[in-house]
Amino acid sequence: MQADLRGSGPEKLSANILGAVSMMKGLTQYQRAAIQTVVSRALILRGAAQREIEAVLKRQSLDHGLWDASVAAMRDGARIGLHFHPERLSRDHVSVAEGLLRTGIYTNQFVAGLSSGSPSAFPGGERDRWEDSLFGGAYHGAGVTPAGRPKYGALDVMHYPDGPAPRFGSCFFLLRPNVVKRATFTFGGSHEDCALDRTGTCDVMGSRCSQNRDRTRKSPTEDPLDHVTLSS
Repeated sequence: MQADLRGSGPEKLSANILGAVSMMKGLTQYQRAAIQTVVSRALILRGAAQREIEAVLKRQSLDHGLWDASVAAMRDGARIGLHFHPERLSRDHVSVAEGLLRTGIYTNQFVAGLSSGSPSAFPGGERDRWEDSLFGGAYHGAGVTPAGRPKYGALDVMHYPDGPAPRFGSCFFLLRPNVVKRATFTFGGSHEDCALDRTGTCDVMGSRCSQNRDRTRKSPTEDPLDHVTLSS
């Protein structure tokens, strides 16, 4: 279900999007709660983000229709890329490549014990605290398993040959387009202090897109469009 981000009042929009999240199949209750937390926060920031977007479009003499078409294309067509270093060994002393071939499952940091960022995916670690803040404690209640914690990727908007976020792995693959419906998106790093104000979903992207104006990839190691967090 895709909500109309411009034609609905705030109460109806919130009800539509949160209702769609509650009906997502294949997610645990705590994964739905994590997405709902992000949606609720993004909706609060939506008005300010839209005003900033309008100001940028006006300064650049750009039509709002172009903006709407760009966001729609990104929401409906861009795919999430998952990067990995195939030679690295997991907690089970199995290489990432071998683990993928054996199980067909891309495991998260809490399971594999691997990260190209902060190696702190354990109770009380930095990653654990970041997720507690970003998702309102949804991953810190009863019944949460390590395998149910988020997986991190990047939105493949620019179609670079080395993937959307090569510093997180020399190899990558792209997920099916419909995965974006159960992902959250952050401009910049999800560990940054401003991450709460820069995170949304495919239906509420204004708070992150308003931060993304004029940004281009300046080097092969710079991520073009931030972090994506998958709920499963």
